[in-house]
Amino acid sequence: MRQEYYLHIFLKEQPDLNWEHPPVREAVKDIMRFWLDRGCDGFRLDAINFISKSPGLPDGSPEDEYPQYMGTKHYCMGPRLHEWLAELGVILDQYDAFSVGEMGATKDMADILKSVARHRHELGMVIHFEL
Repeated sequence: MRQEYYLHIFLKEQPDLNWEHPPVREAVKDIMRFWLDRGCDGFRLDAINFISKSPGLPDGSPEDEYPQYMGTKHYCMGPRLHEWLAELGVILDQYDAFSVGEMGATKDMADILKSVARHRHELGMVIHFEL
């Protein structure tokens, strides 16, 4: 056994991507371009507000606001989220493509609105189940 670990917020078969690693972000952009070049009109980006994590990946606690997703304060609407959404927005704008991002477990409506402000070129729309 290798005694190696990886972060998975959802299923253990679904490891989180390390968006801090530039080649990972470039691979995501390449995948987007692949589908856009073939006529795709846009994307639904599930759990997109979970891509940026607190530095050092600190542990969550059972007292978290969303106990079913322990640690949300460390991975929901993280410190680099808007930077990375803007990177994706450049590609979406180049193709005049649509995006809708799922942003559950988010309490700060101002932060959600920032994600869809047209002048910021991040997301086209947001799905937010708690509203």
